[in-house]
Amino acid sequence: GLGRARTMSKGEYGNRWWRVGGRSHVLTVTRTAGGGDGVPESSRAARYTLVLYGKPECQSCDDMKRKVSALIDRAKFVPGPLSEATLVERDINDDLKWVWKYGGSIPELGCVVDGDEEGEVLLPRVSHRETTDSIGRHLEKVLGNLTSE
Repeated sequence: GLGRARTMSKGEYGNRWWRVGGRSHVLTVTRTAGGGDGVPESSRAARYTLVLYGKPECQSCDDMKRKVSALIDRAKFVPGPLSEATLVERDINDDLKWVWKYGGSIPELGCVVDGDEEGEVLLPRVSHRETTDSIGRHLEKVLGNLTSE
């Protein structure tokens, strides 16, 4: 039958055993350098910061935000470049140079790799009308190319 599960409290480490359908399973929880909560320090900060340039009440921007956010959420379960990404929105009206640069072509996506704000790269354009999966394939290809350069 099903073994009884017990929730581990914070700071508890070691092996936990249970049985399901006659098979034994083990969960090993270890302390790692950094936070002591089982999450390595290197995975705490996002490797890629995707920057969505848009403006309020822009349906195209909202569509792109929804799709990219969904891809990042899905990537938590499917390893890939987007597993290491976060999404940040920037209103082009906050900076005159953004209005001039992106005003006629929003939404636009940029990327900051490893927190280097000076090295932000404007990603090749992808339409907000593309399917979420198509945008995902595009982003994974582009992010893969950024790190191989």
